[in-house]
Amino acid sequence: MLTITPKIEEYLKQNTDIVLVLPEVIEKIKKYFPENIDLELELFHDPEDNSESLILEIVTNENWEKIDKIYDKFFDEYWIYKVPLYGSKFSIMTYFV
Repeated sequence: MLTITPKIEEYLKQNTDIVLVLPEVIEKIKKYFPENIDLELELFHDPEDNSESLILEIVTNENWEKIDKIYDKFFDEYWIYKVPLYGSKFSIMTYFV
């Protein structure tokens, strides 16, 4: 279950296209990545241009090389087709703990 803070909720209200695709993206991530990952949402504020973007973080303690290969496959087979739709408003990142 993702935690949605009030700031993230407000961002999603302003970017309803992300709300529509988020369940699909989470479903695809669960198909590609191991079960022992956590998903977190973070709202990133870029002070240089005063913009915001939503980041879906894939948090794992798996081997970096293994996850990197999975992410590449996920990106090439699925996410690359979504990136042009969202630009800098929504992105996915992996974090290793």
